[in-house]
Amino acid sequence: MKKIKTDKEEKQRRLLQEYIFNLEDVQEKAEELTIAHEKLKQSQEFLMAVLGCTTHGVCLIRNGTFVWCNKALTDILGWELGEIIGKTTEAIYPAVREDEKANVICGAFQQIRSVMHECELVHKDGHRVPCLVTGHFMDVDDSSKGYVLSITDFTERKKIEEELVQHRDHLEEMVKERTAKLQLVNDQLHREINERRLVENALKESENWYRAIFENTGTATVILDENTIILLANAEYEKLSGYTRIELEGKKCWTEFVEKEDLDRMLNSHKLRRHNKDAAPKSYEFRFRDRKGRVKDIILTIDMIPGTKRSVASLLDITERKKAEEARQKLEERLHRAEKMEVLGTLAGGVAHDLNNVLGVLVGYSELLLERVPEGNHLRKYATNILQSGQKGAAIIQDLLTLGRRGVTVSEVINLNDIVSGCLKSPEFERLKKFYPCITLDAILDKDLLNLKGSLCRRVTMLSCKYPTTGRESLRPTLGRFLNPSIRRRSWGEVEQGWGLQSFGEP
Repeated sequence: MKKIKTDKEEKQRRLLQEYIFNLEDVQEKAEELTIAHEKLKQSQEFLMAVLGCTTHGVCLIRNGTFVWCNKALTDILGWELGEIIGKTTEAIYPAVREDEKANVICGAFQQIRSVMHECELVHKDGHRVPCLVTGHFMDVDDSSKGYVLSITDFTERKKIEEELVQHRDHLEEMVKERTAKLQLVNDQLHREINERRLVENALKESENWYRAIFENTGTATVILDENTIILLANAEYEKLSGYTRIELEGKKCWTEFVEKEDLDRMLNSHKLRRHNKDAAPKSYEFRFRDRKGRVKDIILTIDMIPGTKRSVASLLDITERKKAEEARQKLEERLHRAEKMEVLGTLAGGVAHDLNNVLGVLVGYSELLLERVPEGNHLRKYATNILQSGQKGAAIIQDLLTLGRRGVTVSEVINLNDIVSGCLKSPEFERLKKFYPCITLDAILDKDLLNLKGSLCRRVTMLSCKYPTTGRESLRPTLGRFLNPSIRRRSWGEVEQGWGLQSFGEP
C-alpha cells in the first residue's frame, strides 16, 4: 500500500515537472510573441511614416471602395482623409466611359495581377488631374483582401511635356531653317573646296617647279630667316659647306660660315635689308669657311622674298676663278717684264759689242805692258790692276751679251774663297777703304769649301755702303741656299742669280 502511494506521488511529481516545463515554454513563446509584436508595430510605424512622407498617393481598395490612403493621395485629389475613406473609385474617376472605368479601376485585376495606366482623375473641385496609376493585389491567392494603388501626379510632367513638345516643334522649325541655310553653305563650301583643290594643285605644281629650279640652279642656294637660321638648302650648298640638309636646315646659322673680317659687314646688310631691301647691296664678295676649315671666295647674290622677313641667297664659288685670274695677272706681268728685258737685251747687246771692241784694246795693251815691265817694278802693279779691270769689264760685257741672247755662257771651275780673296785685293776694295775708313771688313773663309762649276756673271760688290758710320762687315762663303751662282732662267728675258755671300752687321 505504501508502495502504491509512492508510485502515485512519483507520477504526480513527474506531471508537475512536465507542467512546469510546458509553462516555461509558453512563457518563452509569449515573450517571443511580444517581441515580434513590438517589431511588427515598429515596422508598421516605419511603413506608415514612409508612406506618409512619400509624394506618391497610396491607397487600399476592397470591393471598389477606399479602405485606407495616405496623406499624399488626399493632397493630389483635394479630399480630406475622413472624406475619401468609404468612397468608391467612381468618385475619383471621370464618368465619361463606363467601360474604361470598369477596365481600369475595377476590372483590371480580374484579368491581370498588376496594372499600370496613365489616366486623368477627378479632383474634389472637379478639374482633372493627369496621373499614373499602378497597383497589385495584396494577396495573389485571395483577391478579397483587396489591392493597393499608387497614384503619381503628372501635372508638372504634363506641363513640361507640353513645353517640350512646343520646344521640339520650334526646334524642328529652326532645324528646317538651319538645314536649308546649311545646305546653301554646304553647296558654297563644296564650290570653295573645289576651287581650293584647284588652287592647291596649282600651288603644288608651282612648288614642284620652284623646287626643281631651287635644286638645279647650278649654284648653292639657301633660304634664310630673319634670325639668321638656314631654313632650306639645296644639294649644291651641301657640297659647298660639307654639311647635310639634316644638319643645316633649322639648326645652323649662316654666320657660322662667314670669316670674322666679313661678318660685321654682312650682318649690317642683313638687318638693313629687312628695313629697306633696296638700301643693302644685292651682290658682293665674301670669304666662306666650310666644315673642314677651308676658306673659299664667294660671290653672294641675295634678295628678300616678297611679303616675308625671309631672304633667298645664291652663292657662287669663285675660288678657282680668282686663282686663275691671279695666275693670268702674274703671266701678264712676266710677259711684260720679258718684253722689257727683250728690248733691254737688244740695246745691251749693241752696247756690249761696242764696249767689247774698246776693252779688247785695253786688255791687249795691258798684257803687252806687263810683258815689258820687269818684276819688282812698281809700275807692274798698276799694269796688273788695269789688266784685271779689263778682264772684269769683259766679264760684264759677256753678261750683257748673255742677257741679249747673243753670247755663249762659259762655265769653269771656280772657288768662292778665291773670289772673295781677289775681291779684297781689287782696286775697288782699296777705293772703298779710302771712302769708309771707319769700317772694318773681315773675311771668314772655310778651308773645306768645295769648288763649283759655273760662270761668274757679274762682279761682287761690297755692301759696306749700307753703313755710313762705324761698323764691321763679314764676308762668309757658305754652302747655303744661294750656293750655286749660275744663272737660272725663269721666263723669257728674266734671269735670277744666286750669291755665295752673306752679310752680318754689328755696331
